[in-house]
Amino acid sequence: MADNRPSSFQRLVFAYRPEGFNAIGGLYKIAQEIVNWLEAQPCQPRMATLSRASSGLLKHTTHCRQLQSGDHLVIVGCDSPWAYGIAIVSRLRGLPVSWLPSFHDPKYAIHHNKARFAQAALKGLQLLGIIVYAQTKYEQQLLRCSWVDHCFLSSHGLPAKIRQELQASRPSSSSSNRPIDLLFLGRPTRQKGWNKFLRITQSLNLQCAAITPTLPNEINGNISLYIQPSDQVVESLLNKSKLVLIPANYESFGIAQLEAVAAGCIVPILGRWPLWDDFKHLNWQHLDLEEISRQCLLLCQNTRQRLELAEQQFVYIQGHAIRHAPILPKLRSETMIFV
Repeated sequence: MADNRPSSFQRLVFAYRPEGFNAIGGLYKIAQEIVNWLEAQPCQPRMATLSRASSGLLKHTTHCRQLQSGDHLVIVGCDSPWAYGIAIVSRLRGLPVSWLPSFHDPKYAIHHNKARFAQAALKGLQLLGIIVYAQTKYEQQLLRCSWVDHCFLSSHGLPAKIRQELQASRPSSSSSNRPIDLLFLGRPTRQKGWNKFLRITQSLNLQCAAITPTLPNEINGNISLYIQPSDQVVESLLNKSKLVLIPANYESFGIAQLEAVAAGCIVPILGRWPLWDDFKHLNWQHLDLEEISRQCLLLCQNTRQRLELAEQQFVYIQGHAIRHAPILPKLRSETMIFV
């Protein structure tokens, strides 16, 4: 089939760290979702992953070691010094750059100084013409530059599967028969609240499980551990769980929480999570661990209340403004041609 793209058509080059993308975690999921979405468009752009080695590539992309004239650099995440350097060099070469940060508000981040640097850098880089995409209005305000308006709201963090499930009238699995009481889903780190989850589960006589990408440094016997399971196993465990408990101080978006809500779990809000600012229930961020444990026990024992809260969370996300926000609006207009 003939290639009808003009010679000036830009190749999208995705970058994270010099070694490429680690296929575990939210950043990889976000980047891969974007690639999948672009791949499904009527006139797809050429796509590549920038990496020093041929590993760590996103599916449906080719491998490249350096940028070329006409490329559009797309950076995912904001914790790599290498990314800041390549972004500046690319702009000095006249290449367009878009940045999809996984940004944490410095007020709530464990690594305060690192988060402050990321905030200042992402604001300053907009002066060079770099486009920054935020996933909530709260973070858009935190990242907006005073002198230019290059920070845009985008729904790129909402996975296609969840978008599809939100079309239904109720969660995909609203069964009351859920043998797992508490489920943790994410990296077993202090940032995600793993230590708090351990303390909560120690004090409760409940069925507890955890899905983690790596073996935790600390574990207790109350928890059934699933390390890097398949997507099918993750989906099955979510459908069997009552509460998904992720005691993170801050969640920039929370893909794990969205997956849980779509599967009919309830997700107590245990930190500063901007996506849930207008949800008036399950706000537990100000409770101590003893009270959180007590609330978990009460909800696990009250099937009717739990199902009502699961439905309310599902309806909240169904009507959330992020569902109506475009996916990477500036990226689409600059690099894509629709037929």
